[in-house]
Amino acid sequence: MFTGAHHNTFNNPQFQFISGDKPVNNYDGGESISSEQREKQLQEIIKWLKPSSPSQNYNEYKEKKTLAKTGEWFISGKKYKEWKETANSMIWIQGEMGCGKSVLVSTIIQNLEESYLANSDANVAYYFFDFRDSSKQTVKNLIVSLLIQLSHNAVITPAAYGILKQFYDKNRSGMDEPGLLELENALLEVISLSLWKSTTIIIDALDEMEGKMFQSFLGFIKHLHAKNLQHLHVIVTSRPQIPIAIQLKELCSRSLGVIPFDKRDVHADVEILLEYTLNEHHSFERLNLALKTEIKRTLLENVNGM
Repeated sequence: MFTGAHHNTFNNPQFQFISGDKPVNNYDGGESISSEQREKQLQEIIKWLKPSSPSQNYNEYKEKKTLAKTGEWFISGKKYKEWKETANSMIWIQGEMGCGKSVLVSTIIQNLEESYLANSDANVAYYFFDFRDSSKQTVKNLIVSLLIQLSHNAVITPAAYGILKQFYDKNRSGMDEPGLLELENALLEVISLSLWKSTTIIIDALDEMEGKMFQSFLGFIKHLHAKNLQHLHVIVTSRPQIPIAIQLKELCSRSLGVIPFDKRDVHADVEILLEYTLNEHHSFERLNLALKTEIKRTLLENVNGM
């Protein structure tokens, strides 16, 4: 991902720690350890934390976006530019079920990853809550996933290692199960490292979170925003009707607020997707232009999202 970086793969292919070949100081400021030793210990920590990979969700929605080039209306908009340039920025993107929020999130992630390609002091971490997978409906899994992702960085890894190693040792070298507050504190500590130029967190589909988790999530996002980190930028998405809607709206109003999905933009994205599907998918290759046009017109008249 980063130019000139040395990649090492852990058991979970989503999470790769990047580091150089020089020995680095241990977390407690004592003896130096080699990058190979550090990476071996990091692999043990990852196995202990058992993060689920968000890449499956990302790739699923990215494929839809890449094929049809949807979501460009947001990337080229004023609000997106303002969000990237504003310190400690937070936006809540609202939209009804099926309107294309997750596809838009994949567009945002891809745009950020391309922007950060040459910046080893910038990173994007993301998470998709998913009603199809019970393991992806908890705040604990969200925090573990973000923690590992944000520790995967050429500049950050040595310092993040110190935080993770102390956390691991406090839990009897992985014999104890970490608590939610402990995990949250470790994540906030990594995010607060002064080495960052830009830290971006994208959390999709809050409405697919397990119901009893909403208060825990609200506590976490409040603590994160209260850090007032100049390099931090956050986007969350969901349907408008969630149990913490009032509190989340109030929190986001201190920053850049709430962005409702504009039906005109959704309609434009659906039209792009239909155009691509009708012209490129083998199932429709024998249909004449008139019939394709009629199918497209009928579907757009009845569309409510993607």
